[in-house]
Amino acid sequence: MDLDAIEVFVKVVQAGSLSNAARLLNMPKTTVSAKLAALEKRLGASLIYRTTRKLHVTEAGEKYFHHCANAVREMELGEAALQSSQGTPTGLLKVTAPVDIGHAVLPHVTRAYLAKYPDVTIELLISNQIADLVGGGVDLAIRAGMLKDSSLIAKRFIDLRANLWASPSYIKEFRKFTHPKDLVMASFVGRKGVDVLRLTDGKSEVDVPVVSRVIADDLETIKALTILGEGVGWLPDFLSADAVDAGTLVPVLPQWKWKGGGAFYFVYAGQKYASPKVQAFIQTALDVVSSGMPNFSF
Repeated sequence: MDLDAIEVFVKVVQAGSLSNAARLLNMPKTTVSAKLAALEKRLGASLIYRTTRKLHVTEAGEKYFHHCANAVREMELGEAALQSSQGTPTGLLKVTAPVDIGHAVLPHVTRAYLAKYPDVTIELLISNQIADLVGGGVDLAIRAGMLKDSSLIAKRFIDLRANLWASPSYIKEFRKFTHPKDLVMASFVGRKGVDVLRLTDGKSEVDVPVVSRVIADDLETIKALTILGEGVGWLPDFLSADAVDAGTLVPVLPQWKWKGGGAFYFVYAGQKYASPKVQAFIQTALDVVSSGMPNFSF
């Protein structure tokens, strides 16, 4: 059994092309192609077929991949366990995060990380889609909320703080809000799935129904529409900070705070060990956020 060929097959599927897999594996494309062909010959089955534009996985290839991806991941975790006490971060680090926190945080963390560890190449996957860490060969994810997959390991990153914001023009046109009950008449730029917001002034709590004229699943879009005066927006403090500083957003009912809670977590696959490059990235992110980003909290 040629384990190298199996790893090549897994990386080709994960990378989506022979060229991308060759870069990940640091080997010539011709070698990748040859190992893949040899594996198919040994198995007596076609795993992948290629058109002029795209690579496709056959039905047999799909079945084989799901078994092999876990095996390759376990081998990588074994190497990580061995290297964790003796290795310096090297190689490719693949990190995924939601769009909003990805834009706000990851550029700062990535820059600081690369300055410390020049032998690492970082691939950032910024998307609101939940990536398959094992199947996609992803080393580390930043995710909101608690884990549903018990095979993954989570480490708390930052707490989520959020409040209600509006543009100065919206406040001027539709009056100043003095109590949460006034928000019944407000138009919200809402987020999908958020129908009620609980506010507190430290003494009492009020549930505010969210009646939205516009609903979006992307906080940057909600922020932009709120700045344009389309309505009241519920936004995390880390996302609204620059607009507040610029005077394009003002707090709505600043004495009333969002009662909800939440946090972002580092998530990685494995039983116990994170590789040195993952451990170093987590620590760098914690250091960057704690030292220079006041709109986040632990």
